[in-house]
Amino acid sequence: MPFMAGGSCLHMLKAIHPEGFEEAVIATILREVLKALEYLHRHGHIHCDVKAGNILISDHGAIKLGDLGVSACLFDYGTYMVFRYNSSRACSRACSFL
Repeated sequence: MPFMAGGSCLHMLKAIHPEGFEEAVIATILREVLKALEYLHRHGHIHCDVKAGNILISDHGAIKLGDLGVSACLFDYGTYMVFRYNSSRACSRACSFL
């Protein structure tokens, strides 16, 4: 992941915008976070820890979703699905695209 010089949304809220972000900014951030979650879910990965401290912003305004430390993978075996936390070796191999 590239260096995100803007820091996290939590950092920006505390340091620069203590009154909160404007609605248009919130909508833009959430759109990008939802794109990231859709990508992860399409590939069988579940983030499990979406919060302001894990939403990272570059100095150009790009949004990235970070901290997959408590994430999990969902494996589809046809008739049933298996949910494994990221500490699983199999999950780490299956989710190596991140």
